[in-house]
Amino acid sequence: MHRSPGFLFLCAVTIAAIVALARLYGPGEGRSRPHPQAPGQAGPGQAGPGQAGPGQRGPGESARIVGVAHVTDGDSLVIDGTRIRIWGIDAPEYDQICGDTSGRDYRCGQAATRALLGRLRGASVTCHARERDRYDRIVAQCMLGKEDIGRWMVGEGWAIAYPNAAQHAYAADQEVARRARRGLWQGKFEEPARWRRAKRER
Repeated sequence: MHRSPGFLFLCAVTIAAIVALARLYGPGEGRSRPHPQAPGQAGPGQAGPGQAGPGQRGPGESARIVGVAHVTDGDSLVIDGTRIRIWGIDAPEYDQICGDTSGRDYRCGQAATRALLGRLRGASVTCHARERDRYDRIVAQCMLGKEDIGRWMVGEGWAIAYPNAAQHAYAADQEVARRARRGLWQGKFEEPARWRRAKRER
């Protein structure tokens, strides 16, 4: 069948246009293309499961608190503005009164605070968070190097093992302190929890 020159020219132009478009939009050599995302996989600028996005904390990031501890009482610290209750112990309140070896009153809460201050001496401590208490403080096991600060306070007699949390963990240390009449055990004292309860009821 005879084709006119005009028809052949039109075909040639059409084919050239198709080839040009294929090169422009097709997967040419050296072109960067986005990879398909697997289910649950984070794309650019997105946080995937278990990862922290901008301005967010990843899981476990807040579970370890390190820094110079400021002592507020015998079982409470502040590290970089974070309030921490030392896990497993209960120390007398700052204004609590106890009896010494002679039966005279002394400020055992302040004595417990001084004992903790003297042990830490502005050193950096590491606290491993466990939970939050009803006052929104982090309850954490705190370490001075390899030394358990809560265990040290119980062993020195300036705190008692918290009845539920650490009755087994620190029971032996408490018994040693009691027999040696260290700290609170030198005389008479009211358990801090009972003292707080009585103060609330007054």
